[in-house]
Amino acid sequence: MAGDRPVARRCSADGTEPGGAAECAGYRGAMAYLYLLIILVAVGFVVWKISQAPKNPPAPTSRRDAPRGPDDDPEFLRRL
Repeated sequence: MAGDRPVARRCSADGTEPGGAAECAGYRGAMAYLYLLIILVAVGFVVWKISQAPKNPPAPTSRRDAPRGPDDDPEFLRRL
C-alpha cells in the first residue's frame, strides 16, 4: 500500500492542532533537548579551544632569522 503514508502533523503555539496538547508538548520537549545539545556542543568547543591555546606564544623572529631562498642569500650568490 504505497499511498498509505502517515501525514506529518504540525503543532501550533497553543497546542490546539490534531493530537492535542500532549503530542505538541512532546515535540516541544524534544526541540528543547536539541537546542540544549547544540548549546552544550558550542560551549564545549569554545572551552576546548581556549584550553588548547598556548600560554606563551613564541616571540616573533626577526627578518634576518627567517629562512631565505638561495637567490636572496648573499653568501650563496658569492659562491657562484
